[in-house]
Amino acid sequence: EPICQALEIDRQRCDQAMIPISFNGRDALFMYTQLLKEALLEIEDDDVKSIKDLVEYCRLQDDIDEGQIRKVENEYRNHTPIWWYTAETFIYPMLNRGLRQMDVDIILKMGFFIRHLHQ
Repeated sequence: EPICQALEIDRQRCDQAMIPISFNGRDALFMYTQLLKEALLEIEDDDVKSIKDLVEYCRLQDDIDEGQIRKVENEYRNHTPIWWYTAETFIYPMLNRGLRQMDVDIILKMGFFIRHLHQ
């Protein structure tokens, strides 16, 4: 009986000791995500150059339709960011893939769009 109680107390202490370890990784990821978001929203850049950079990046990808790329290149200013986000283009899947996978290259290439969507 005393051995069982001692083991139970020991198990509880081990469980409690492990909790901060599992959350520390998430806390750090959350902190870095917040810092990236704040930095991204503060950047002031040239929209024309940003669209050109995104288009060039997209042309290097094998899975993006050239027609969609040209549409973004030629018509981006004609529609709202929410329109582009919900339209049948590469914008939604690319942005979500970048955010899900924390792909900083994609996030930075789409930074101007994220800022427009945020505004």
